[in-house]
Amino acid sequence: MKTNPLEDFIRANRDAFDNAEPPPALFAKISEQLPPASPSLPLRSFRFGLRHAAAAAALVVLAFAAGMGMATWQNQKMLAEVTRIQPDFAEAEQYYRIQISQRIRQLKATPGNHQPVLNDIRQLDQLMGELRRELAQAPAAAEEQIVANLIQTYKIKIDILEKVLDRRSAQPQPFNKINTHDTEL
Repeated sequence: MKTNPLEDFIRANRDAFDNAEPPPALFAKISEQLPPASPSLPLRSFRFGLRHAAAAAALVVLAFAAGMGMATWQNQKMLAEVTRIQPDFAEAEQYYRIQISQRIRQLKATPGNHQPVLNDIRQLDQLMGELRRELAQAPAAAEEQIVANLIQTYKIKIDILEKVLDRRSAQPQPFNKINTHDTEL
């Protein structure tokens, strides 16, 4: 193996290189060139403390509860508006929601990937939210059409779920092979 003469020299004279120390005045000169240090804050000022953390948590819970209350209030307001326009809508909506939730439970009980279907249902839910917002701002002449669209969207959701369930029930179930070889003891 080839050796490097410089490395050999350094290894042989390592002790001679390690004995040099910087002069004490060098550190003082370096310190003068550094910018002045900013006054440090005491560590206590950075600590939140248990009271502050509890207060922050309480505010978060309060804000969440207020948001949920506002959402519930808006839903009730929209439902009241829809019921005013078409009195039977609340009953029909309850019926469709029960039917949809039953079919979603049936779908989840079947084998296979349910996510694409559930994503489609979520998109229809978003569409229904938009229709409800439109209803709150729609002129009186358009209100009945929007309610009819809401009911039609519920029917579409049920049709989608029924078609998927029918296809899944028509598919052959995976066959588990059983060892049919007779074995003697």
